[in-house]
Amino acid sequence: MLSQEKWTMSDIALTVSILALVAVV
Repeated sequence: MLSQEKWTMSDIALTVSILALVAVV
């Protein structure tokens, strides 16, 4: 499931938020 598409600001924000949640937990 590898996609080499350009990341949009939404994808980046979503990933950052998920990483932040995982880091907190």
